Amino acid sequence: MAVKPYTPPKFLIELLNARSPSGYENEAHRVVDRYLKPIAEKYSKDAMGNRIATINAKGDPVLMLAGHMDELGFIIKYIDKDGFIYSIQLGVMTEL
Repeated sequence: MAVKPYTPPKFLIELLNARSPSGYENEAHRVVDRYLKPIAEKYSKDAMGNRIATINAKGDPVLMLAGHMDELGFIIKYIDKDGFIYSIQLGVMTEL
């Protein structure tokens, strides 16, 4: 018997393809908003960009999905004559 290949949900595919480096998570926010806002009984966002959605508020059990919407991002600072790329990572605290 052949095993049917797994097809991820469209929501997951769009979320993984959203370009959202630290501090610039707008594409991921739009994907989450598009999928969750229409089905949530309550939907809000805070100043940090977190989304809070309530579905089946009177149900039992209560389920919370939590995660970061940002991804690794780098800024290219310099490319030398040999083609070596020098970069810094976005969203990482460095010593002052």
